[in-house]
Amino acid sequence: MFHLDTAHPEYWICLYFGAVSLLAFLWMGLDKLYAALGWRRIPERRLLFFGLIGGGAGTKLGQVFFRHKTRKEPMRSQIQRRLVWSVVLFLAFVIPQSREALIEMMTSATNGLAHLG
Repeated sequence: MFHLDTAHPEYWICLYFGAVSLLAFLWMGLDKLYAALGWRRIPERRLLFFGLIGGGAGTKLGQVFFRHKTRKEPMRSQIQRRLVWSVVLFLAFVIPQSREALIEMMTSATNGLAHLG
């Protein structure tokens, strides 16, 4: 069975990503409710912000579960990108090998850009 010890930083990282994803999911549902009631909507930038800080999974789940923002571009693509970003962030924080690979990838990309200029 999978067990997280509160003494390890991975526990707090998982808790953080879970909490941000839950908030993102709830905000997507709230915006859908506001739309149905004809009330003032939650700005898209606020909904997308959760994806940047690690809540991409909750935003995507909210999009699917509430059938919200599924046809509107570029919102649909931005939600998808933020899901990928959140997964990369999560892996970078939780798995040391992923962190090292991410740093190496970013370093080589930066070096490649330096040669262009």
